[in-house]
Amino acid sequence: MTCYRVTFFKNLVNSIGHQFKCQQGTIDIRRARSDERALQAAQRRYERSKKIGNWTLYADVAELDAVEPDGSSRRLVQAATQEHLAVWPAHSVRRIELAA
Repeated sequence: MTCYRVTFFKNLVNSIGHQFKCQQGTIDIRRARSDERALQAAQRRYERSKKIGNWTLYADVAELDAVEPDGSSRRLVQAATQEHLAVWPAHSVRRIELAA
């Protein structure tokens, strides 16, 4: 049975302007039918642990490491997309202009 470890990272920029990844958390998944289901389960578990509705509020990237029983491993990376970040439909946001 494949074991999974999903690590969540936030992309940050230091004072010199260099970008780096800061680890926000790690979730272990013991069993899942596929890589995608393991990633989804880890995202839900991460959201519950942080008490947030969307994992992309705290992380920009989720990296899944899968370890097979024979010792071989593979890595999948899922970046937060605009669809993850869209909370409200565009038509429900009102633009307010102030009179000068």
